[in-house]
Amino acid sequence: MTKPDGFNLLEDRLPEGSSGLVLDWLENDPVSVLISRPRQTKLGDYRPAIDGRPERVSINGNLHPVEFLITLAHEMAHVENYRQNGRRVKPHGKEWKAVFRNKLAQIIKAGFLDERYNSAIYDCFFRKERLATTMCSVLKRLIDNEKGRVSPLRVEDIPEGSIFLTGNGKKLVKGTKMRTRYKCREINTNRVYTVHPMAEIIEYRAP
Repeated sequence: MTKPDGFNLLEDRLPEGSSGLVLDWLENDPVSVLISRPRQTKLGDYRPAIDGRPERVSINGNLHPVEFLITLAHEMAHVENYRQNGRRVKPHGKEWKAVFRNKLAQIIKAGFLDERYNSAIYDCFFRKERLATTMCSVLKRLIDNEKGRVSPLRVEDIPEGSIFLTGNGKKLVKGTKMRTRYKCREINTNRVYTVHPMAEIIEYRAP
């Protein structure tokens, strides 16, 4: 199988042994994959072709290899779902869930990950019906332990109404949980952000 141009930049961020599976995904659904600077509010995204801009997937470049692979699976599921169903279905509806879980099942079946990760993937994504994020606390804590660091505080750990500081210097107030993210208001601008439950925080003050 011929590797597409620039695949080495992607391959360097993947778990060892996973490149063949990722090449299969890209062969079935060719799309540009961009390595993005770290973003506080998301790990990756998918944007269909619109207004002359090409279809593309972007993944944060600072992710742990397993986190990178799962995020890529999440976004490639969007690619496949969009091509099959267009805009007529919900982005994280039952059709997308089926595609994403199929890609995760392929990861587990391929056997290149440590069994701890396979078990965490199953616990995170196959034991509940609501499924819209690429990561969950089980996987995040496992990755933190592998890095040899104490798990940092995350948005899901603090009470609603807390004022917290993010890694990029934003001071936010934690609001209510929507479907999969928390609605948070920036103190200085009153701008509202939707923040991932597992986003790391530097410090916080409880209400």
